[in-house]
This record gives sequence, C-alpha cells and structure tokens, in this order.
Amino acid sequence: MASTLILVRHAQTALSGTFCGSTDPPLNERGQAQLPGLSERLSQFSFDRIYCSDLLRAQQTAAAVATPRAIPIEVRHGLRQIHFGAWETLTWQEIEQADAALAVRWVAEFPNVTPPGGEPIAQFRLRVLEEFALIRQQACGQTVAVITHSTVLRVLLEELGHLSPHHAWELTREYTCTIRTSQNSPNGPLRIDALQKTVLPAALSV
Repeated sequence: MASTLILVRHAQTALSGTFCGSTDPPLNERGQAQLPGLSERLSQFSFDRIYCSDLLRAQQTAAAVATPRAIPIEVRHGLRQIHFGAWETLTWQEIEQADAALAVRWVAEFPNVTPPGGEPIAQFRLRVLEEFALIRQQACGQTVAVITHSTVLRVLLEELGHLSPHHAWELTREYTCTIRTSQNSPNGPLRIDALQKTVLPAALSV
C-alpha cells in the first residue's frame, strides 16, 4: 500500500555551525521561532505516526508537529545524529587548528576517515538504514513524519532516493527543511515527490 513519509530536519540550536552530533543541546531562540512555520507548513498532512531522534533538539521539533494533533511521538535511537567523537561541539576552524593533517585527510578521504573516538560513517549509515527500514514497514499505507538530523537525511536521500551527495546536502542544509517522499511498498523505491524549505534563513551546520 502507498505511504507518504515526510522527512524533517530539526530546528536550530546554539551549537549551529559546529560538529554537533551526540551532544544534546535544546533549541535556541531562533530555533523556537522556526517551529510555528514548520507546524503551518505541515498542517496539510494528517499524520498517523510521528517518529523522531532521541536527541532533545529533534524531540522539541517533533512536539511542535505532534501536540496540535494529539499524536504520541515515537522516539527512535537509530535516528540520532552521528557521533563526532573528539570533534563534538568544535567548529571546522578549531578542528583544523587542533590537527591540520587529520582535517586534510578527512576531507580528501571522506567518508573513510573517522574523527578520534567518533562513529564510523559505514556503521552510522547501517544504523540509519536499518532503523528506517523498520519505519517503512510500520508506515505501510500511512502518512508519517520523521524528524531527525541533516546527516541522517542525507544518508536516506543518497541511499534510498539515489541523489548525489551534493544534491542531498543542498536539500538538507536549512533547519526545519521538509522533504516529502512516498513509497508503494516498504521494500520498493523511495520516491521524492516534493521539496519544501523553511522560509527563515538558517546558518549552515553539519
């Protein structure tokens, strides 16, 4: 049965512009201000289920979607952002200053270099795809929202939507960006039907 899956990036936090992975900050004032626009943009959908990452920024964003509908939020650890290890909360400039050689290697050999103590990209991708496969099974014939993180969304768009890394990055770089996808079966292709972005400008971050 056909399903609609709305993929959403969380709203902004004070760690915007840093490698904020497993670090768990709340939304900042700007992020809170983005929530009404997101809620209005999604008002056209009658969601059957709402999934989100277990990190606070995703849960707070999901609450803005779930509360008006009185739908419980289904928190999923597998949707959390990648762990950046020793690079957590650092800017790229700080990383380059701390270890210029590793920074050069990370860019040149991406995704085959892992930050010290971080989650390997291959392991992260497997985690995300396994979690989303479960969601796709549960979403059969339903309309669901999935509120998560930019890097998670990029994995889904690249692996299941067959987009280039650059195209996936462009579509997910803004906070509260939303991407409408659909599937005719849980194991079939994931089709990107329409794209919507927040009307508020947002700083770029990982």
